[in-house]
Amino acid sequence: GDAVVLDVTLTAHHGGHFVFSACPIVAVAGEEDDEIEIPPPPSQECFDRHRLMFVRDLLHGANPDPDHPERAYIAPVDDPGYVPNYGSSAGGMYYSFEM
Repeated sequence: GDAVVLDVTLTAHHGGHFVFSACPIVAVAGEEDDEIEIPPPPSQECFDRHRLMFVRDLLHGANPDPDHPERAYIAPVDDPGYVPNYGSSAGGMYYSFEM
């Protein structure tokens, strides 16, 4: 699958992990040449079927959990690379996922 990088800024650190999903949205040509029909928003079922697989934490170096490959764990507060800076991604997480 394609790779995607997600930049997450935390406003409160409570530990845990993130799980992300992405659904394809395909616009189709309408009856007129210059018309595009926008499909309805994806359903929860679609998001449940299209979980992104965690590849790597690009700021803190964490690798995937083999038991939960979809989880991106939040770096611990005592990680030397974790510096709360709410105006930049340095205070949050910078994850690589595969779609």
